[in-house]
Amino acid sequence: MRAKSEKRRSYAGLWVKILLKLAGIALAAFLTVLLARNLTRGSLADSITHYIGSVLRLDDYGSMMAYQYLVRNNIETLFALAVLALFLAFFFVVMKSLTRYFDQIADAIDRLAVDSHAEPRLPPELEYVENRMLKLQQRLERKAGEEKQAERRKNDLLIYSAHDIKTPLTSVLGYLTLLDGNPELSAPEREKYTRIALAKTRELDGMINEMFEITRYNMREIELNKGWIDLYGMLQELREEHYPLLRQGEKQVLIEMDEDLRVWGDAEKLARVFNNLLKNALFYSEAGSAIRVSARTAGDTVELRFANTCKPIPQTRLDRLFEQFYRGEGAGAANEGGAGLGLAIAREIVLLHGGTIGAENTDSGICFLVSLPAGQP
Repeated sequence: MRAKSEKRRSYAGLWVKILLKLAGIALAAFLTVLLARNLTRGSLADSITHYIGSVLRLDDYGSMMAYQYLVRNNIETLFALAVLALFLAFFFVVMKSLTRYFDQIADAIDRLAVDSHAEPRLPPELEYVENRMLKLQQRLERKAGEEKQAERRKNDLLIYSAHDIKTPLTSVLGYLTLLDGNPELSAPEREKYTRIALAKTRELDGMINEMFEITRYNMREIELNKGWIDLYGMLQELREEHYPLLRQGEKQVLIEMDEDLRVWGDAEKLARVFNNLLKNALFYSEAGSAIRVSARTAGDTVELRFANTCKPIPQTRLDRLFEQFYRGEGAGAANEGGAGLGLAIAREIVLLHGGTIGAENTDSGICFLVSLPAGQP
């Protein structure tokens, strides 16, 4: 309703101009016929009478009677018909001038089609249309820029993926070649090399699955199987899964939240989100440090924080951590390694739940923040 009223106000100038032209048409038609009527009293009337007499071959008296019968007795009807005829004639002329507006709009659209950077220029009374075209132009330019960025990221993904896949694949080929070409290897050595080749194969399989899943999540073709989730219990299980990595780095995960805290969502998919955030926090945290996982209810949302101790990330890169196909640069950069899709997948899952996800630098490290609807809608 508000948009319609704004549109009406925007077209006020155009409406006023059209109404003024129509009023001018009516007034011009009326004055023209009125002038013609006044002229019929006098020499013009004599000329009309004479013309009627010559056409009908009448004498002077007959001509006057014919004039009286044909013209004077029907003067109101003739007057109305003349006004209507002149009005239509003037209206046609004015409407032809109004069609120039449509021509100008069409020309502006044609210019935009040829050159997306061309600015549409329209008369002041079409300011609303001009502003809408400018907004459309900006959206098209922004969309074109996003498409170029997406294309560049996809190209980067191909390069990064080729490099990432080649590394474990080379290891697998190397160890399998070693096993195949050295029958004299001892059983422990064979077991060791087989175990390494298997680990690299699983790593390769994970990379390929990650590439497929980001496309599936991005297309929003997945269904959420929602239910009540024991948040504290889920995070405890995830902590246990990372025990070997924790022990290796002498690190610990501290879970700080109400043990009865629950959230409504898809347990399997949210577990993937929390696992990805916890893995990033662990992998890039300093040795001997603690990763603090906290959660609290804030109004109708549940807010989770995954905070570690590490070097801060420049803000320009921090803002892009959750972009598709983005990979961090340098040591200690979150989302580094692999195809650079883990955090992008986490973002898609959180958005599907109607939540938000982000990251920020703290005094001691990096903190990932997740906000989810607290209860069942």
